[in-house]
Amino acid sequence: DGVEDDAMIQHAQVFGKPRTPDGRVLERALSARSSKSGKAYREVVKLIIRPPRAEYDVKKLGPTPFTYVRRFRGGKQTVMRTEFAVVNQRQDVELKCSQWKPVGAHLHELPCVLYLHGNASCRLEALQVLKVVLELGCTLCCVDMAGSGLSEGEFVSLGHFEKFDAEAVLHELRSGGRSNGKVALWGRSMGAATALMCTAKLDPLVSCVIADSAFASLPMLVHDLLDEKVGSVLVDACVEINQCVGCS
Repeated sequence: DGVEDDAMIQHAQVFGKPRTPDGRVLERALSARSSKSGKAYREVVKLIIRPPRAEYDVKKLGPTPFTYVRRFRGGKQTVMRTEFAVVNQRQDVELKCSQWKPVGAHLHELPCVLYLHGNASCRLEALQVLKVVLELGCTLCCVDMAGSGLSEGEFVSLGHFEKFDAEAVLHELRSGGRSNGKVALWGRSMGAATALMCTAKLDPLVSCVIADSAFASLPMLVHDLLDEKVGSVLVDACVEINQCVGCS
């Protein structure tokens, strides 16, 4: 456990510099590790940057092809799913992706919705919106972000690094002929925050954003989730590490 804990702390450190030039913020946060509450502190760190990974078989994404009855347009529609991967160049990790399109349609002729899952989740979450997106005449793409699902990576950052995952997939959807150039982002929780950060900081060409349950402040989110479990002092220490990460 000690080796794993060190790896988590090192991960937090490489995200960015401490908020004070002499490093006092990071040192104060790390001091909690050696205190009597060190175990509780490590558990909080795990909840934030290494939640349980969603493990699944890709077959759970459903059969391909499959046919469904269209609710609004009438008639039946047969849909194919294709699998592909992209590399987040910033972290050099491979990200697993899926895309659904109507049989007979050409990807480069249709707009696409890129779905971004929440924390401790995966591509399976996108199945909830699949038929809605298809009914709109779009294809649906989803990705296991780094550290989640079947993609590479060990840690998550609640949107800070995930925005680069979204950027990598957006690039493939446009330059790889997987859309007509019009791509929307649909995210939930961590995915919603990722969508907003990606659009604001990296890709202003995103057609629109659906942000379901995004959080406006990481420190407030962490306090809401963990204050009662471990106490505000330990939560503050973990928030300070995430502020070094650049998530706040």
